[in-house]
Amino acid sequence: MANSLAVNVPNLNAAVAFYGQQATAADVPKITAAVQLHYAGLDERINTGIKDYEEALKANNKTYELHMYDAVNHTFHNDTQVLGITTKPLQNWLGTGQLIFGKNIWCSFYQ
Repeated sequence: MANSLAVNVPNLNAAVAFYGQQATAADVPKITAAVQLHYAGLDERINTGIKDYEEALKANNKTYELHMYDAVNHTFHNDTQVLGITTKPLQNWLGTGQLIFGKNIWCSFYQ
């Protein structure tokens, strides 16, 4: 949902996506927000579009950060599961306020 909002809400300043479908390369030029992306390294279904998305973000000079958590699967940030992973995803989430503090932020954990 956060990637979709980044494409479709022109006055959005920042979007933080945890997993979820990426915007198409054709839609990336519409993005005006800074985008922070969090993906699970083992989530093959969702990750199929990341390479094209990142290439389009770079080609269109978009402001973005991509965080890939290698040894985890989809819903790694769901706090109802015991996954035995580090708290780095949570630390990154807490750090987002510093990255885009004072901006109009949309964050979607479950897309």
